[in-house]
Amino acid sequence: MIILLSPSKRLDITKTSIVAKELPELVDLTLQLMSELKTFNPRKIEKLMSVNTALAQLNYERFQDFDPAFESDAVKPAILLFQGDVYAGLDAKTMTPKNLAFAQNHIRILTGLYGVLRPLDKTQPYRLEMGSSFKICKAKNLYTFWGDRITEVLNATLSNHRNKCIINLASNEYFNAVNTQNLDASIINITFKEYRNDQLKFISSFAKKARGLMARYIIDHEITTINGLKGFNTKGYNFDENGSDDTHLLFVR
Repeated sequence: MIILLSPSKRLDITKTSIVAKELPELVDLTLQLMSELKTFNPRKIEKLMSVNTALAQLNYERFQDFDPAFESDAVKPAILLFQGDVYAGLDAKTMTPKNLAFAQNHIRILTGLYGVLRPLDKTQPYRLEMGSSFKICKAKNLYTFWGDRITEVLNATLSNHRNKCIINLASNEYFNAVNTQNLDASIINITFKEYRNDQLKFISSFAKKARGLMARYIIDHEITTINGLKGFNTKGYNFDENGSDDTHLLFVR
């Protein structure tokens, strides 16, 4: 069973004692993208990413400093690089070595620059959203660029898992990079909703954190079955059987 997460725009660039173990599985393609990005000036980055001048300059500097050998001081494990709501819920800094070992086998992060990452893969600070209009070679965007490569990596990983299932905790922007037609697995989508004035509502910021909380619940309890997911009750969430089916699980609070 593999759990899919999205990256985040906010990054944690502080140093950590947890060691990044391996290069990303699609590192050759990452370097191809980075070779092109290094040619962008700040103004072009500002337009590509729809960011302000300061952020464009920051990312220009990160692209220029990107080390193709992944040996610079900026390198850190993927699971500790991201700092958004999902990763607040995941709280990787408090994971034990046993937690990290389980996560390495079961968590995958989909990204625009790296394609797909294992938690302890070597990463460097960047910003490149999957949905950006980045054209490279003959690819009109990153979805075209990655093609089936992300799916192929996921299939290779799943071949070593007894339960060939994808738990989708990623956003649509990133999950759309997976070719589900060629995925050798069943897919379970997870939704989190809140009761507000006696009505169930989807609130994005809460849902993002809940995705991280569920990923951490899976890691802490080493869950590898769909039924195991239904016990998730962190921060007041509970499984809603009436709102769920064979391909979709709903959790409410």
